Amino acid sequence: FIKHNKLLTSAEKARRHLQEDVSCNICGACTETALHAVRDCVWIKKIWKELVVSPKWEQFFEMPLEEWVDWNLKDGRAGKLQTISWVVLFKLVVYFAWSGRNEFCIKGDDKKTPGQD
Repeated sequence: FIKHNKLLTSAEKARRHLQEDVSCNICGACTETALHAVRDCVWIKKIWKELVVSPKWEQFFEMPLEEWVDWNLKDGRAGKLQTISWVVLFKLVVYFAWSGRNEFCIKGDDKKTPGQD
């Protein structure tokens, strides 16, 4: 779903005339696209920076969606951790980013950011 930009983000909901507001429900900034929701939003970007080696940051954070997904599913050299496959970790973090964002949006303000208890 993510590679083909099919996540039901605020921008996608607006495109389908389900809502008018396209801004991110978490940070309030910019347009919430699939890439923003799983890579560029301030809360998930902090997590990616902990997992991706700093020499790869520029490349990692500048790619368009489809290229970013393909690169991460093929290139196992982006991650800092040696104990888990980068492809597996990438998939887990993307899943966590999307599911955490949805949980936050559903539950509202009882959490400060997704993933915090």
